[in-house]
Amino acid sequence: MITLQMAFHDENVADESINKSLDTILSSNTLLSMASIKDGTESWIHTAYYAYSSKLSLYYLSSPSAQHSKNVEQSQSVAVSIFDTHQNPTDKKRGVQLFGTCHRAVGGEVAEGLRLYTERFSWLANYIKEPRDFDKGTLESKLYIITPRTIKLFDEAVFGEEKWVIIDVPQ
Repeated sequence: MITLQMAFHDENVADESINKSLDTILSSNTLLSMASIKDGTESWIHTAYYAYSSKLSLYYLSSPSAQHSKNVEQSQSVAVSIFDTHQNPTDKKRGVQLFGTCHRAVGGEVAEGLRLYTERFSWLANYIKEPRDFDKGTLESKLYIITPRTIKLFDEAVFGEEKWVIIDVPQ
């Protein structure tokens, strides 16, 4: 369950409602779309499967040679979108956008990311059992971590039609 203490722009919305909505959206989806910056001037986007922590760190696997991985080495600034692509335009819609930073996981981040990722996607345990296994080259992919600074939450069933809840995440 998400357990953030947040500062948000609408004081009529409770932390509990936000945390529950975020958890519902993140747990019911598995793919994210992440935009990064290529060569300081060009937008770049990719999709990835993700796992997440109760503090809203998102972890994904990617090859360090992929363009988006090279992009976050140059500029850690990213924007992420998570939503159910099966939503009907007449349904109460929900999704989340995250704006923050991304970097390759190191140290304890690798252990935490591996734990969360294998809990969500058990197939990874066939290749990686402990953090140092990433260094053995069994998989080219490494873990990356996204740390949001701002969240735009859209959950019409909880917050009302066409209402964005904008949240600043304390660092």
